Amino acid sequence: MSAIMSGAISMGILAWIWANLSAAVGVSTWAGFMGTTTYYASGERFIKGWVKGMIANMVGVLWAIICVEVSKVLHVPNIVAIMTGVISFGIVAEAKWKNLSFVPGVYIGCSTTFGMLALNGTYLSTVVALLMGSVVGLLSDAGGELLVRLTNKKETEENLVEKQG
Repeated sequence: MSAIMSGAISMGILAWIWANLSAAVGVSTWAGFMGTTTYYASGERFIKGWVKGMIANMVGVLWAIICVEVSKVLHVPNIVAIMTGVISFGIVAEAKWKNLSFVPGVYIGCSTTFGMLALNGTYLSTVVALLMGSVVGLLSDAGGELLVRLTNKKETEENLVEKQG
């Protein structure tokens, strides 16, 4: 089986499990999928991709917290727009440091936080959803890899039997 098909099967099964599990435990399904998206967008696989994605997402959550909390304290016209410009500058500027260079992952964390807050979520509920969703991404990748190995091993064994017979 191809790596793409095995990955698709694994992701499909885990997405179904995630949608049921997240609803059952009260964690935002869509915010979790933002964690999954971050994992796959990281360009890395397994633990390296998970760590890269989670660092980026958590920094994004931190940027959102800064924006929201500063906006609450400073009573300046258009403060949210001003803070949006400030944090956007920061998100891109921090890319000069290798561990903070995954800009899309930072934006995903930041945007997910704003979305969760708009839906009466909290900072903590955002972090939990992103973390759980990133684990879904990691597990789906590992599951796809396992499926490739299992199916290719079977095909190899079948080919060997045909050649011997």
